[in-house]
Amino acid sequence: MLRGRFEFVYRDEQDAGTVAQLLELDNRVLPRKLTVRTVQEGKRVITSVEHESLGTFQATVEDLLFCERLIEDLLRV
Repeated sequence: MLRGRFEFVYRDEQDAGTVAQLLELDNRVLPRKLTVRTVQEGKRVITSVEHESLGTFQATVEDLLFCERLIEDLLRV
């Protein structure tokens, strides 16, 4: 089983809450046996990823990083 924990820190709790909600929306439809959970803890957003396949795990991490960057860019506008 592959496991990863990713932490993002924002300037305030409101931004963190927005990012956490939007990332969690992206996690609603997942392949079998893939677990992705996103939570907010103050100014931090923490996402946990678990899967058996390296390919699926890697693609999920890439998607997570892409989505987080996109959301962060939109918050700056």
